[in-house]
Amino acid sequence: MSKQNALARIERGALRVLGDNGRWKARFEIGSESSDRVYRVSFDTAQGCWVCSCMGCIRHGQCKHLTAMGLQGRKHGRDLEWIQHFQLQG
Repeated sequence: MSKQNALARIERGALRVLGDNGRWKARFEIGSESSDRVYRVSFDTAQGCWVCSCMGCIRHGQCKHLTAMGLQGRKHGRDLEWIQHFQLQG
């Protein structure tokens, strides 16, 4: 899947799309399927991977939210394809 198609799919599944800032790219919020919680997902340019604000991702470096969107978290290391997409230093 191309990165543009992936971003379009992310935007369709997001509760709210947030603007980029210095460290965080492609930021968006998603809702929990089991509670009323809202989680923030974004590409962390400092770590070079996707992150989610849920405890699963914080503790384990990957979570069901990232997996459902087809994104890889810290557990999988730096995501060179997304780093290249955002034109960051690999």
